[in-house]
Amino acid sequence: MTPYPAPPSPLAIALNGALCLATLMGVGRFAYTPVLPLMLADGSLDLAAASALASLNYLGYLVGALACAMGLARWLQVRLERPDPDPGDARPPRPRPRAEVFVLGFMLLATAVLTAGMALPWAGGWPAWRLASGMVSAVGFVYATQWCLTRLALQGRTALGGLMYTGPGLGIAGSGLLAGAMGVLGWPAWSAWLMFAALALGMAAVVWRTLGRDQRHRHARGAPAAGASPSGGDAHATAPAGEEPPGAARAADTASAGRASTPPGLAGDHLALWGLTAAYGLAGFGYIIPATFLPVMARAWLGGAGGTADASGWEAGALADLFWPLFGLGIVMGATLASRVRESLDLRKALLVCYLVQALGVALAAWRPDIVGLALGSLLLGLPFTAITFFAMREVRRLRPHSATRWIGLTTASYGIGQIVGPPVAAWLVARAGQEATGFTVSMHLATATLLTGAGIFAWLLRSARAR
Repeated sequence: MTPYPAPPSPLAIALNGALCLATLMGVGRFAYTPVLPLMLADGSLDLAAASALASLNYLGYLVGALACAMGLARWLQVRLERPDPDPGDARPPRPRPRAEVFVLGFMLLATAVLTAGMALPWAGGWPAWRLASGMVSAVGFVYATQWCLTRLALQGRTALGGLMYTGPGLGIAGSGLLAGAMGVLGWPAWSAWLMFAALALGMAAVVWRTLGRDQRHRHARGAPAAGASPSGGDAHATAPAGEEPPGAARAADTASAGRASTPPGLAGDHLALWGLTAAYGLAGFGYIIPATFLPVMARAWLGGAGGTADASGWEAGALADLFWPLFGLGIVMGATLASRVRESLDLRKALLVCYLVQALGVALAAWRPDIVGLALGSLLLGLPFTAITFFAMREVRRLRPHSATRWIGLTTASYGIGQIVGPPVAAWLVARAGQEATGFTVSMHLATATLLTGAGIFAWLLRSARAR
């Protein structure tokens, strides 16, 4: 018998990490997209208000991500993990839950509560709920990444970390299928929000059990394993989504600094960093327009006057609801493929391909707004969704090994600004066009051009590097 409780298995950790991201991202951020047609149908809000709510959620995500990059994790660690002994008590103070466990568990609960808040018949509170939900998603994402990758690294199974990043796609696909079924059955929007809140709470309950088991194991051992960072993170465990575990940032920066593969000339090239930052912001704008309005666009194209398909009414709505789950399936496939990319690959080439694939997906949906075009477009849109973030953050580390955290915060801010700007621009184009189908087509062409511009930046960076 072991002297302390056995830790969760590596597979259990990876799967629970995926459940965390399915809750925080698939429900907390992106459940809004499949519920939006129901809210528009029952008159809860119009397209302009819908785009404002979406932008508030993306603004909250930006604020939460930047707060983590600026030291929120370290501050919470000090506050939550410092014992407060009683001066008159001779017994040693009981250790508190570690910061990442406490905060992650709280963020999962907050996601369920804020999702349920959208079911309240109080439209004045919706902006606050969506803003807070974005912040919770960002902070929760940081701590989920820190907990999962750290625990896998300490057990020598970092390769399983790729399973974690299928979570957003699984959450998006699941929420899309549920919302589509509720739309077919004629459920009101408020019931969909309650259903998603219950789903988030159920997934959170599963994760809480694993977090509790991990916490008991670590308390029984008395201290984190050797090689862990001050916040409980492994020095080599990095988050591939921009919002890296801030507590491990300095150790990871030091480790990255010693890599002989970093070209000194390129590492000092400010132009390459600014090009990457600009291109990453363009990706945020390019994907967010279809990621916010895809089911609404599909309804306008398939059943509206501007559509090219024969479907209308109930059939158009039922078909339109299937494209969002396809987007989630594409994310799952892309996350799996990205985890298998060899370390020696030039990430600028990988990013160039990702941008072209995503641009092709957006263009297909706009050029051929029928069932085939929308299905292929949705898959291609989701395929590089996780990979773009994964590769971009690795490239930042390669270019700036000594100040990666600051540049990760800057590139994350650029991406966040693109996300915030996208929905209002699309709503404005729809209003100017007069017809939803026409306005959405124009906005998708703009998104395509934006992604192609980002691809052009990486092509230029590759050419400049070869010239040097």
